[in-house]
Amino acid sequence: MTHTINVALIGQRFMGRAHANAYRQVRAFFDPALVPRLRLACGRNAETLTDFAHRFGWEEHTTDWHNAVTRDDIDLVDICVSNDLHAEIVIQAAQAGKAVFCEKPLGRDLAEARRMLATEPNHPYASAWWPPGHILGYEHSFVHAVYELITAIAEGRNPEPNFYDGVRAQAVLEAVSRSVETRSWVQAEE
Repeated sequence: MTHTINVALIGQRFMGRAHANAYRQVRAFFDPALVPRLRLACGRNAETLTDFAHRFGWEEHTTDWHNAVTRDDIDLVDICVSNDLHAEIVIQAAQAGKAVFCEKPLGRDLAEARRMLATEPNHPYASAWWPPGHILGYEHSFVHAVYELITAIAEGRNPEPNFYDGVRAQAVLEAVSRSVETRSWVQAEE
């Protein structure tokens, strides 16, 4: 029996297309324990969204991302929108108990990335995650990342790279930026 995972993709531009293609191609490269079901595509441009959804095989499409992250028939929310929108969507998806795949960088700054971090047991959203399941997109084909996420969920383990890795990367980026501004070495925050 083939088990599926219902995916909602938020974002229809370049990264959304790359992720949509990865969901379509993952079975050509791997034998995932869960097969992605392209349930819902979400984008803000209604004029091009219909073509995007049909081109990549999405069952439905909407311009309302709030609906996408709260629907009962969605297991995984894949976020491919501009960085300034990540936090609100990630947090609402987590509160709705969804697995979350977020494109990099996780947030606009370290503080925002930390707000989204849900790997610590005392994090306010930790109990809301569809355990386990939050991953950060780091490669351009995304087929490997999709496979890693699906396999990790099926095996009951956290995928890599995960949101903690995203927060750590954000800390390093901020340290580099402050080092350039101050012309002195700035240690990355832990």
